[in-house]
Amino acid sequence: MVLLILFAGLFQKVEFPMDKSMAAGAMNRFGIELMKRIDGDGNVFISPYSIYTALGMVYEGAHGKTEDEMRAVMGITGTDFSLALYSLEKDIRRMKGASTIEIANSLWLQKSFPVIPSFREKMRRYYGGEFYLSDFITAPEKERLRINRWVEEKTHEKIKELFPPNTITDVTRLVLVNAIYFLGKWDKPFDTTRTKKDKFNTGDGLVDVFMMNNTSRFHYGEFDGFKALRMYYDGGEFFMLVLLPDSVKGVKELEEKLSAELIDSVNNSLKWVSVNVSIPRFTLDNRYRLNRYLKAMGMKTAFTTAADFSCITGKRDLFISLVIHRAYINVQEEGTEAAGATGISMKLTSVRPEKVYRFRADHPFLFFIIHKNTGAILFAGKLQRPKLNKKD
Repeated sequence: MVLLILFAGLFQKVEFPMDKSMAAGAMNRFGIELMKRIDGDGNVFISPYSIYTALGMVYEGAHGKTEDEMRAVMGITGTDFSLALYSLEKDIRRMKGASTIEIANSLWLQKSFPVIPSFREKMRRYYGGEFYLSDFITAPEKERLRINRWVEEKTHEKIKELFPPNTITDVTRLVLVNAIYFLGKWDKPFDTTRTKKDKFNTGDGLVDVFMMNNTSRFHYGEFDGFKALRMYYDGGEFFMLVLLPDSVKGVKELEEKLSAELIDSVNNSLKWVSVNVSIPRFTLDNRYRLNRYLKAMGMKTAFTTAADFSCITGKRDLFISLVIHRAYINVQEEGTEAAGATGISMKLTSVRPEKVYRFRADHPFLFFIIHKNTGAILFAGKLQRPKLNKKD
C-alpha cells in the first residue's frame, strides 16, 4: 500500500508558472469565445485585452468556487497569473514604432471600506492600478460622472459614458476599470483619391459605403471558405488581420469555426504577395453588458450573493453586479484609431509574386488588431452592417 501511494504521488498534477505567451493564448481564446456569443445589430467590436484585464483584477480577489469558475472561463492553467499578465502588458507597451498604445487600470473604492493590504499591493505592483477613494453611499451619481471622466481622458475622449445612469448606486462599494487606447498609421496608407462610394452587401441587401483601395504587397492567403489579409501599422509591431468569407453569407460559418488556434495557423500561413485591396472606411462604437455572456460561459457564482471575493476584503461581502464594456474603432485611409474600456462594479451582498491577388471586402468580414510579438488580440470585431462613413 505504501508503495502504491508513493507511486501515485509521482503522477500528481503539477502546475507550472504561466508566462506571457500562455496569458496571451488564454486571453485570445477567451476573447474569441465571448465575441462569438455576442448578439446585436450584426456588428460586433470588443477589446479582449480590456475585458480580460478587468476580469483579471477581480480574479485576484476571488476564492473557492468563485475562483474556480473564473479560472476555467479565463483559461488560467498555471500559477503566477498576475506576473504573466504584467509581463504581457510590459511587452505590448515596449514599442519602437509610430503606433500609440496606452493602457490604464483604476480601482474606485468606497472610503473607509476595508481592502486587505495584499490585494492592494498586487493591484499596484502588477496592474498599475490607481486607487481612488469614492463616496458611493451619498453621492453615487457624482462618482459615476467622475469614473466616466477618467475613462474619457485615458481613451482620448473616444469612450464616453462607460457607465450609463443608474449603473453606479448607493450599494456600490468597488468599481474596477481598464481602459486601452490604440492609434496606428498604416505601413502602407490608402490613397484618399482612390476612395470611392460603393456598395456593401450585408446579406440582406446593399448599403452605401466609402470603399478604400490600395494595390501593394501584403501578407495574404486563401483558405477553405475564406481569404485572409494582414495589414501592418507603421513600425511593424501591430497589424490588422482581416478574414473575408468567400460568400456573402459566409461570415456565420466562419465564426463557427473561428478559434485562437485558427488565427495562429492563418497568420503562420500567409504569403508576401501583390494584392489589390478594397475595404470600407468604417466606424464602430458599441457598448455591451457582459453579465449574461460570462454566466453562459461558466462564470456564474461571481454574480450571485454566494460569491467569494474574500481575498479583497477578508470577508465574503462582495459580488459582481455589472460588467460593462464599450469599444470604439475608426478605420480610415491613414490608419486606425481604437479604444476600449471595461468596468466592473461590485456591490455588497445583498506565393506567385507576378500575380496580383484580389481582396474585395464588400460583404461581412471579421477583423482583429494584434500585437505581433506576443500574438495578443487587442481588439476583435465583425463588420456586417456598415454605415456610410464620411471622413471627419
